[in-house]
Amino acid sequence: AAGANLAATILAAAGDLTWAATSRTERMRSVAIEVDIMGLCEPKPRSKPLLRRRKLHFELKAKAQVLPGTPEWDKIVRALQSADGALSEVRFTVLDTSNSHSVALGSGSLRLTDLLKREKDTLDEKLAIVDERNTHLADLVVRVSALAAL
Repeated sequence: AAGANLAATILAAAGDLTWAATSRTERMRSVAIEVDIMGLCEPKPRSKPLLRRRKLHFELKAKAQVLPGTPEWDKIVRALQSADGALSEVRFTVLDTSNSHSVALGSGSLRLTDLLKREKDTLDEKLAIVDERNTHLADLVVRVSALAAL
């Protein structure tokens, strides 16, 4: 029955966003970062005024806590066992929030399978944010942790 208290917690955090020198940001008034942890938690983007700065600091954190025997647990297990690492992605999306509706500018992701391969609980990365044409827009400092706890 000790395993009955087992839970998995996945944490994702976003820190500094630094625009690439070629990024066109003149028309934007504010941007946000949205974190999607494999669809396991509701994304809550946090918006910041751009103010013509090339670097913005976000203190955005997202958390998904999953219990064994739930569909979410099964989703994580399948993703980690799959040959397709894309199933285990934690995606960070940069949004233009200057108008009433947000527009996705670009995104980048880390894979939980990379944590397993590196035998680590936490990855700290400078993640390239690219648009749909694979153009480099910015770099985002992120941290992803996956912890199993009793």
